[in-house]
Amino acid sequence: MSRRKRRFALWFPAIVFGSLAVGLVIEHTRPSHSDLPIFDPPAKVSFEAIEIPRGEHTLEGIVRDSSGAPTEGVLVELVQREELFWDYTDERGTFRIDGLFEGELSIALIQVAHPPVKRTVSVPGGTVDWMLPEPYAAPESLPEIRRQALYGSVSSPLGAPVGGSELVLEPFENEDPLSGLLPRRAPIGNAGNFNVVDLAIGRYRVAVVPGWAAGGSWPRLAELSFEHGGELRDLEILLESGEVSGTLRDREGEAVQRALVTVTSVAKPERVWPPVRSDGEGSFSVRDLPEGEYDVAVRAGSAQRTRRVSVRARRSTRVELGPVEVGGDDVQDE
Repeated sequence: MSRRKRRFALWFPAIVFGSLAVGLVIEHTRPSHSDLPIFDPPAKVSFEAIEIPRGEHTLEGIVRDSSGAPTEGVLVELVQREELFWDYTDERGTFRIDGLFEGELSIALIQVAHPPVKRTVSVPGGTVDWMLPEPYAAPESLPEIRRQALYGSVSSPLGAPVGGSELVLEPFENEDPLSGLLPRRAPIGNAGNFNVVDLAIGRYRVAVVPGWAAGGSWPRLAELSFEHGGELRDLEILLESGEVSGTLRDREGEAVQRALVTVTSVAKPERVWPPVRSDGEGSFSVRDLPEGEYDVAVRAGSAQRTRRVSVRARRSTRVELGPVEVGGDDVQDE
């Protein structure tokens, strides 16, 4: 065994026993719990019961309807000295309220079928006999809502697919609010057909929005108004929207594929149509454009083209962009 290990073996027991001895000395010199001051428990405090002063008088009586028959379930209530007193009439129309003070009281009689009524009475007094006013008149019945299914079809003069578009029906503002006319929407099938079940009869404004704008308010590809419920049951809608098309080629005459094309309304620049990409032939087409002016922007690599075009209803407008140099600094705005 090395000298260091022997030295540790000698000192370790001494350290342990020394620590125990110090702990015992501290424990014996610490004040015991018996040396701490002892306090007597506080004396019990008793409070006198609070008694709410009650009067010695009673108000009782009977409540009748306008025909003189005793009425059950009438709430009879009053406030005296900031305290609420109340009772309901029983099957005999009688009530009883105790604990009242002498004086003049204002009584409220409340029953759901009758207008509320106030009565004044002096206490003490005899038994009261009160009569309710005439009951409320029965509410007028709501007019019958007449409904009828609406069928129809949507087509595009440009041959564009209409499936997935949405039909929008909006009632005229001056229609009777109790007629049951509400805004309705219906999907347009792949064949262009639609069916709106249980449509309330009345006057509507009709619009068609593309599928990507379903639930929105624009662009409106067709707008008209009609009277639902007459002889017309099948509604035929011809879209009035136009389109923009073009072809992209580079300076060698090759098709520029997958160029990004965006169309923005000039009148409302916040309205941007979903972008499209040129196909394998370099061709592109943007549909669902109401009549108006638009900026057509094309990006192909670093090349950019912008052209302003006028779109006419039910027409396809061709936009000429010229040759595009995809890899060069080719930016043109017109």
